[in-house]
Amino acid sequence: HLERCLIHQNAIGFHSSCQLAAVYTIDLDEGVELSRDDLKELVIAALGKTLCRHPVLGTTLRDADSARPTWKRLEHVDVRRIVQFIDADYQSNIEKLMEAELQRYLRPTEDLPLWHCLVVVPNMTEFLNSVSFAMSFSFHRVVGDGYSAVYFHQTFLEATNLLLSTGDRVGGLKLTANQDVQVPHLPLVPHLEESMALPLTLSFLLSKISKYFSASLYAPADTIAWSGPPIRGIEEQPPTSYGRAFQLSREEVARVVSVTRQNQTTVTALITVLTARQLARLYGPAHSRFIGSVPFSLRKFLRNHKPGEMGLFTGAAEVLFCSDNSRLQGYIPCGSSITPTRKSLAEDGALWNSVRACGKIIHERSKSNVNLSNGLMKFIGDFRPLFSRLVGSRRRHAFCVTNLGAVDGGLVSQSQGVPKTSAAFDRLLFSVGMSAISDPYTVCLASVAGGYMTVTLNWDEGVVDESDALSLLRGLKQDLNAIAMATEEQCTESSRM
Repeated sequence: HLERCLIHQNAIGFHSSCQLAAVYTIDLDEGVELSRDDLKELVIAALGKTLCRHPVLGTTLRDADSARPTWKRLEHVDVRRIVQFIDADYQSNIEKLMEAELQRYLRPTEDLPLWHCLVVVPNMTEFLNSVSFAMSFSFHRVVGDGYSAVYFHQTFLEATNLLLSTGDRVGGLKLTANQDVQVPHLPLVPHLEESMALPLTLSFLLSKISKYFSASLYAPADTIAWSGPPIRGIEEQPPTSYGRAFQLSREEVARVVSVTRQNQTTVTALITVLTARQLARLYGPAHSRFIGSVPFSLRKFLRNHKPGEMGLFTGAAEVLFCSDNSRLQGYIPCGSSITPTRKSLAEDGALWNSVRACGKIIHERSKSNVNLSNGLMKFIGDFRPLFSRLVGSRRRHAFCVTNLGAVDGGLVSQSQGVPKTSAAFDRLLFSVGMSAISDPYTVCLASVAGGYMTVTLNWDEGVVDESDALSLLRGLKQDLNAIAMATEEQCTESSRM
């Protein structure tokens, strides 16, 4: 049902896409060099192996704009049609390059899968024994969740290292990439409803029915809450999505993680509260209530699934924030009467109380598969009329915070000693976009174990002002840097004692 919901969302024109980019580095043995053509052949060969590993990568949709869309397995895929190579300096403009990828609407076709890759290679005028490149994996949301994108990159990395270890190294790599890949006849990974129970209690159902009729009969406008403008009408073209990001180094990430653990909470909860605080500064005092959405993985509840399988297995926790002094039941304080500094943030008792409360809500919601909103989808046969009725209605959430956690990009293996010739990635850039019904702001977190953490802010044109979005991102960066620096100073002072 979740897959059908996302298929209908795209088919009706509301759109939805997701993207995960990684920055790879390939180090070769002495005497082994790589040309641009070698690299291109290596990427195509590794993508072919990746496609054969995950069944959903070799499929498209049949009758997407119908009440009962179905999967269609492709007989073969020409990898050259789903990967594009460009020469550019990804170090200075990776955000703009990835932003452009978000605008590519993945409309289902008869002969292409529901994903594509962009490979950004620095100008290579000669053979090199160490080369870096960025590769984005952009996909229709029905292909999988954020963890699926992680597994895509990890599978690609594994395939790349396998090819590097077995390739003929005389005169370069000299791989023979099979550009037209026969799609193996593998069964699709069972979908969410086939993989786990989604029980609903009677009290939960009654509360949903009560809220529905209350909203239908009497729904006064809540002028205090902020969730952006009403949902716009269906558009032929997807909305223009924007994305900007900043990075924290390995040392900064370690310090932020350390202070969250000291306060018995998580980085996800910290970012969620910091985002709510920034929104309170942006839109207060006229608006003082903000609802955040925090997706979480349901994979721990799956039956008979193998690790690393691509699929759509997510739920979401809802966190309510209030920046005034009303102390509403169920709302977490997100106001701040002081201008944040390094010391004030690190020692702000009110902040960390809110972060712990937020973390508790996320933990309580994610530890059970009972009363998930996913379970309500079985009562909806065709989602298209539902989406049509959303036009002009209010958005539920002000923002979303989604975190992929710390991903193994091969850096840990390299530090433990692996063959000189190997590939790894040290950065991930996670983005979502092109959804007419999405939350006004989406904060995406992705970290690489032993590498960087990237914080990306996504928003759509016409939903929020660019100046507000950039102010929010700037505030998050300042807050996280301040916490990291304060923690460093505390560690320095402790070492002197």
